[in-house]
Amino acid sequence: MPLSTALQEFVDDELTRMPALIEQVRRQTVEGLRQPADAGLSPTERMQRFDIAKELETQAQRFNDAFVAELSGLLRSDSTAAEASPAATSGLPRGLALLDEAAHSADIEIARCASLISSAAEWELRELQTFTSALCGLPYVSVTSSPLRPEAFARALWQAVDAMPHARSNPLVLRVAAGVLAEALRRELAAACTRLEGQGVQQSLYRTAVPAQGERPSVLAELLDSVPAKPGARRRAAAADAASADLLKSLFDAIAQGSQMQPALRALTGLLQPCAIGLLKHDPQLLENARHPLWQLLDRFAYQSATHPHAADPQLLAWIGLAAELVANMQAAPMQDAQAVRTSVEQLDAYSAAQFNMQLQQASADIEALQRDDPGVVAMDVASMDTVPADLLPGAALPEADPSAAQWLEQQAAGSWYRMFLRGQWTVMRLLWRSESRARWLFAGPHPQRNDAFDRSALVRLRAEALIRPLVERAVVVRAAESVRRRLADPRKAG
Repeated sequence: MPLSTALQEFVDDELTRMPALIEQVRRQTVEGLRQPADAGLSPTERMQRFDIAKELETQAQRFNDAFVAELSGLLRSDSTAAEASPAATSGLPRGLALLDEAAHSADIEIARCASLISSAAEWELRELQTFTSALCGLPYVSVTSSPLRPEAFARALWQAVDAMPHARSNPLVLRVAAGVLAEALRRELAAACTRLEGQGVQQSLYRTAVPAQGERPSVLAELLDSVPAKPGARRRAAAADAASADLLKSLFDAIAQGSQMQPALRALTGLLQPCAIGLLKHDPQLLENARHPLWQLLDRFAYQSATHPHAADPQLLAWIGLAAELVANMQAAPMQDAQAVRTSVEQLDAYSAAQFNMQLQQASADIEALQRDDPGVVAMDVASMDTVPADLLPGAALPEADPSAAQWLEQQAAGSWYRMFLRGQWTVMRLLWRSESRARWLFAGPHPQRNDAFDRSALVRLRAEALIRPLVERAVVVRAAESVRRRLADPRKAG
């Protein structure tokens, strides 16, 4: 969503402080290169570090400007990124980006830098989220409210190092600078929180985190048992008593507050609440089984939101259109059982499968190109690719694959969704196809005009570095039930 005016003003103010911050980082990086802690360096390595330090001194303005320009672009584009539609890239020429292991060296270094920043400034980043959420007008903390994310600073630092002809070829420079930047940002973010507090900004509240204990379908029955008895009320003698109806409403409220659904799907969830209360009169399983069709329907809503993060994604909009029709049908007729909901889940799953088949059809030319042997792949316009595959380079040698990562990769199936750190940022990708030899893997990204093909070794390395993670459908009602139970257990919140 676009940044609120208050948050935009905060971001602009922080950007004015960045030239001084990166200048401090540059100076300390130069000192670190000239006075390395490792005493076992060879004379050649020491001279190399000295030369790079000298370049950072003579090209100081170039280094600083590259950092500020990249960070400014990232932070200011954040206000429109969530609104951007993949269809907006339809003017781009269609292409197949073939990415090998070498193509991800930058991503891996950027991810390591971002991880270092996250570790060093973990507390400050969390506290800042309470203020930026408040600047967005949110009562509870949203982890996506702050544009000042570690990945943005890591990408800006990479761009600054890349602007140095000698430094760009040495990953050590980024690693030394990353440690300095992490500590500088820790202090800057703490100061930013102090300034916002001084301006009278009231922090948003963190919701209590749910421990990762896995899905427990029985949690709903346990929750029902924990509801305090009311004088004259029947407890579980009838599924539609007042306590159960109140509990169901609390579950829907918790789902709306706790899940990261797209706004349109959150609205449909609210429309389903009266249907659920009506269904509860005939189906006590609704409050006893986390795999009830109604909860599965809401699971699909949450999963679509996770796999289609762009609100204007044509695939998402089409899926929401069908979901809205199905919800309207359920509203029109009283539900005596869960069959109407079960049918809706089946229809939405079938539609998702049809969308995947359409993606495959649209990618048929890319798949045909990848099915050819190596000379056939070389025959593609290599000059137009983002990178040249490693096995097309003379004398290129692939490192030994990580066994556990390689085993994980073999278990992945077409149609699965992933979060992947690609081109310096986390991106949602879908596995479309893999060759019979498993040498080539084709993924669809957020832009319909461009697919990404990967060498097997590249994916193995990404998995080994935890830079590709499967997106798994979660039982949203289980998280909601845990939240409601904690509230009931706390007299201050329950009252």
